[in-house]
Amino acid sequence: MPINLAADLAMMFADAPGAVQVVMAGVPSTWGLFDAESAVQDLGGHLGVSGTTLALTIATGSLPGVKKGSSITAGGAPYKVLAPPSLKDDGSISVLWLEVP
Repeated sequence: MPINLAADLAMMFADAPGAVQVVMAGVPSTWGLFDAESAVQDLGGHLGVSGTTLALTIATGSLPGVKKGSSITAGGAPYKVLAPPSLKDDGSISVLWLEVP
C-alpha cells in the first residue's frame, strides 16, 4: 500500500485529542490543532507588552491557497491568517498564525 503522507497526517490530526475542523472557502476541510505562543514585545524604556498569538498546526498542503489575509473557520469560529504558513520540522506540517477578525 503506497504511503500518502498528506492523507496520513490529516487522519492523525483528525484523531488527535483537541482536534478542530478547519474550513476555508473553496477547498475541502481539514483538521488541525490549536496552540498559543506567549511573548513580550519590548517597547524600550523598560516598557513591554505581553500578548498571546494563536497558532493552528495543520498538515502542509491540506488547505491549498491559504496565505496571509485568508479567512478560515476553525472549530466553528472565524479567524484571519496573519502570515504565510510556517513550515515546521521536515516541512510536512505547517503553522498558521491567526487573529480574531
